[in-house]
Amino acid sequence: MSMPNTSLGSSGSHPDGFSTAGFEVDAVQLIARSRDFEEIVDRAHRIATELKIALEDLHRPLDGRADPVDLSFAVGHAGLATETTLHIQALPERLRQFGATFALAGRHYQLSDENAVRLVNQVARQRELADG
Repeated sequence: MSMPNTSLGSSGSHPDGFSTAGFEVDAVQLIARSRDFEEIVDRAHRIATELKIALEDLHRPLDGRADPVDLSFAVGHAGLATETTLHIQALPERLRQFGATFALAGRHYQLSDENAVRLVNQVARQRELADG
């Protein structure tokens, strides 16, 4: 017995007549696109490193040449620069986790599809045996 066709059509219905209520997922594409996040994470990490260095420069002393305006600027922006640095440094990991979530969802969809096919085949075999 051949396995049923499990690809979903664009109409939201299974080619063998099963309704999908308009919901469909291309698990393979979802997993493939999750790999795009590796490049995005690398880029975000590079940007974060560059921005961290630039923001750290705001904290460097001016070798005793600071006037009241320089000191006021530094005091007013030091907290924001630190907060921005923390957010920027966290971004690559957040993006990595987001990509991993896509991959995990794709794998879950694949497993669900495989289980559904296995159950359909099992029912079909039972019907064939019953019909004898």
